[in-house]
Amino acid sequence: MNSDRFEFNITDENGLMNYDNQLLDDETLTYYAWHKSDGVADLTPDNPSRAITAVGVAIAELTVGRLVVEKNPTLTITNKETGEKVLSIPLIDYLVLVKGNYNKNMTDQEYLDRQDEYNMTFFLDENDNWASSTIYINGWHIVNQEVDDTL
Repeated sequence: MNSDRFEFNITDENGLMNYDNQLLDDETLTYYAWHKSDGVADLTPDNPSRAITAVGVAIAELTVGRLVVEKNPTLTITNKETGEKVLSIPLIDYLVLVKGNYNKNMTDQEYLDRQDEYNMTFFLDENDNWASSTIYINGWHIVNQEVDDTL
């Protein structure tokens, strides 16, 4: 994995604040990664027949202004060689997913205000597609099915 192949950015409207840290109306800002690096995560396969023994990783570090639940910051990863978006997600929705048991009584905004670092991990295959996964529990194969939630 070569991190230079990708552009990592977060867009948000959070550049202007008043005296009590409330966001003021602002234009959309784009925050870019200030550091990128590459690495390898070695896997210790439980099953020796597995073909994958290591995964290449791209690491990006970004710094942003205050994240506010009423705004809609977006994390985007773009393949610079093809111009295609590899990932575009609503950042706050993903960050509050990991509030955990100890922070469950906090509002989402309080949780965001108390945190100063987030780590997110996304797995891509060699074609920059989401890596597929299979889950086996006690011999049962778990199949993820798309569900139409409009019913």
